Amino acid sequence: MGAIAVAAIGAAALAGSGFLGASAAKKRKKALKKLSQTPGLDFGDISSEYMDDVNTMMPRATETGRQLTNYQQALMDEMLDKAIPGYKNLIGGRSQMLMDAIKGKLSKDTLGQIDRGSAGRNLDRYGGFGGTYEDRSRASAIGANSLALSQWGVSQLPSVIASTPRAAPFDITQFFGPDPTQRAQFRANERSQRMGIQGQAIALPTGTDIASSMLNQVGGIMLGAGAGGIAGGGAGGGTPQMTNLSTTSIGRNPYSSYTPPASSTYGLGPDHNWWGDYTKGF
Repeated sequence: MGAIAVAAIGAAALAGSGFLGASAAKKRKKALKKLSQTPGLDFGDISSEYMDDVNTMMPRATETGRQLTNYQQALMDEMLDKAIPGYKNLIGGRSQMLMDAIKGKLSKDTLGQIDRGSAGRNLDRYGGFGGTYEDRSRASAIGANSLALSQWGVSQLPSVIASTPRAAPFDITQFFGPDPTQRAQFRANERSQRMGIQGQAIALPTGTDIASSMLNQVGGIMLGAGAGGIAGGGAGGGTPQMTNLSTTSIGRNPYSSYTPPASSTYGLGPDHNWWGDYTKGF
């Protein structure tokens, strides 16, 4: 083969290398542009997802929360009853007294005092017992005392409730999973990680890149050899001094520094065509 032909082939190889490199760069640019246009987070979808989870879990969460709260209250009452003998009866009696007071229910002692007071005033006025005045006086005294007792009971209700040991209601919101703000943060982190991995994958050399690199090396060697032949023997003749490709960095395997895994790792023999597997699909 003449020097001019060798040089021409080398130039063609370099041109092919440039074309393949440009093609790979164009594809990489397109992939990066697509990656940069990844849609942002849709907070409406995130909130809707959270509400769907709430609607789905609410019945079971409510019942579970009620059971857990009742268990905690029963355990607290049991401990108080052991520490304070008769604790349950004391709490029950106090609650009953407050309920009677709110209803304006007067005790027998109070009614007796009202009756004696009414009878005494009637006796002082008429010199005897009985009569409508006594009835009106008694009814008025009972009504006034009952109203006062009811008002007192209502005023005492908040303090009685506050002083009664109670288990805090179990927070069932934890059954609904992360709230919308937390979910948005999780989605943002996942999105950032995926985009980072995709960016790294786009930057990796493809089969086109490897082919372009091989053509560039072969074309450079052949063009150099052809040019040397032309300079030494003239344009019409001369034999170019070709470099033995088997001794160059590309050789039969451009990635001669690649060391395949031990055969015991994948169960493949030492004669397995590693390079053929590596370049498959280029």
